[in-house]
Amino acid sequence: MQGFIKTPFGFHIIMKTQEESLSYNNAKDRIKSILEKQKTDAYLQALKDKYGAEVIVNENK
Repeated sequence: MQGFIKTPFGFHIIMKTQEESLSYNNAKDRIKSILEKQKTDAYLQALKDKYGAEVIVNENK
């Protein structure tokens, strides 16, 4: 996406300066990770909806 963008803060100019392509293996791993996260998120949302549970994620590992 390039060009002029209007936001509540005014107009912004977006310009793409470079692009990085991924190798097949890196792309495959990244896609797999994204799909696994989406599946987990959907499962947790279903539990939350069904049981009224509160899901707390502790990211301090």
